[in-house]
Amino acid sequence: MGEHARLSPSNHRWPHCPGSIREEANYPDTSNPASIDGTGSHLLLEMCLEHDTDAKSFINETIGVDHEDRPQGWLVKKDRCERVQVCLDYVMRRKKELGDDYPECSIIIHSEKRSNPGRAYHPILYVGSRDDWWGTVDITILIQYKDTTTCLIEVIDFKDGRTFVSEKDNSQLIAYAFGQYIFGYDNDIRLTIIQPKTTPSTRYIDIQPKELINSINELGTAAILTDDPDAPLVPDNKNGKGYCRWCKHKGNCEAVKDKLKEGFNMDIFGDITKMSSDDLGKLVDKEASVLDIFTNAKEEVQSRIEKGDTVPGYAMKPGNNNKEWNINDDDLYKLLIAKKLKKDEIYIPKLISPTQALNHDGLTDRQKESLEKHIIFKPGKVKLKAVSREVQKTAVDMFSDIVIQCDTEIPDFL
Repeated sequence: MGEHARLSPSNHRWPHCPGSIREEANYPDTSNPASIDGTGSHLLLEMCLEHDTDAKSFINETIGVDHEDRPQGWLVKKDRCERVQVCLDYVMRRKKELGDDYPECSIIIHSEKRSNPGRAYHPILYVGSRDDWWGTVDITILIQYKDTTTCLIEVIDFKDGRTFVSEKDNSQLIAYAFGQYIFGYDNDIRLTIIQPKTTPSTRYIDIQPKELINSINELGTAAILTDDPDAPLVPDNKNGKGYCRWCKHKGNCEAVKDKLKEGFNMDIFGDITKMSSDDLGKLVDKEASVLDIFTNAKEEVQSRIEKGDTVPGYAMKPGNNNKEWNINDDDLYKLLIAKKLKKDEIYIPKLISPTQALNHDGLTDRQKESLEKHIIFKPGKVKLKAVSREVQKTAVDMFSDIVIQCDTEIPDFL
């Protein structure tokens, strides 16, 4: 893994939960598939800016070979090119706009530029103080005056995921901007998010230097709090769906557990660690019933809202959009062929699964038996499952039917 700052601007958690820095340090630093895929898009963006070319110039090429996150590199497909091109188009448009606004200045565009808000920050003097608070800005746009002095105009963060990221009160953009801000200039500063998988895909907010400094003061205070060995853990107010969502410590966080217990009488369960195995098993038996309570509660909440009542914290809103073609299959096929797509790209084949093959009506039993030689039956992952409870029988229970048939009394010792 590459070098990471202790207080990375891209970590939106520590400004709210200072103790998370301490706890997450106990977990391995790993990349998930989504972040690895996003790295490929960021690499393509950087290459396009470096070579001053469109994303389609790299289509069907493999980039980033021997990268630490993905040694085999990323094969550039059309959809990745289109997402990156959204960002490139905005940068070129922005460059023209600034050129018109500042005709006597040069417009400079930086890709993957290091930003050090920690070295620029001090609560009072605004001089260097921290070396653990820094990051790399996807794109920085500057203007350069005739006397060669420069002034920050805009920082751009490219997001390749689907989880909506707001440009407002964005601690990452604020830190990036302050790390490159030149004191003494009063130009508005633009903070921009470009996220092609969301709508609108480009979002920005213009702020004044004074606003930037006020915001960085708040972040600087939060940074100092993380230095305390006993820094508190502060769970979010969105039931773990806010800044706690991707925290490595979430599953073991007592603060999160305490937050979830708020408003409930946990005494009804007693101390689970002191329950007998029999009672503990019976409690787990009730899982379906407990879940039914929440299911019924949600249905009641929905019913009340639909009747016009108000339930604090809940509202009926549309879910994620589903995309569907609005023409028939034949016309769609002709349209896509006209767009230079190949048949195997339109009708994407998928290998039949072992279960589907063994259930296929066109195969004889003998043919299916021959296929089984090429199938590996892998046991499922070991997990907790409910099994039938075997009640220990007494001798009376075991021989009761025999006794009845023989009409014989059972000896007292049995």
